[in-house]
Amino acid sequence: VGTEIDWEKGYLVVMQHPVTTEYKQSKNDVTTTLEAIQELNIPTFWFWPNVDAGSDGTSSGIRTFRELKKPTNIRFFKNMEPNDFLRLLKNSQCLIGNSSVGIRECSYLGVPVV
Repeated sequence: VGTEIDWEKGYLVVMQHPVTTEYKQSKNDVTTTLEAIQELNIPTFWFWPNVDAGSDGTSSGIRTFRELKKPTNIRFFKNMEPNDFLRLLKNSQCLIGNSSVGIRECSYLGVPVV
């Protein structure tokens, strides 16, 4: 969902999951990240959160932001084929978020993580 991304000039990948011990803050946390990504105005592939405690708040924050702000630099995904996802990561400028992908896959692929 979202606008088409011009990925050829570089892009970011975002995977932000709720912090299970701070699940009540998940909507505010994701909104802060969304605002920062929109301000950067770098094409971004944003993946939906996992289903841990707080995912309702994170998902609600994404939907609310998407519908109200209509960001032109973000495309949202729920899932992707594994090989396509690895290619997407490998060719990104960096991963932003708190997913274990940042430790496992990105460290192996040499992709920076914020």
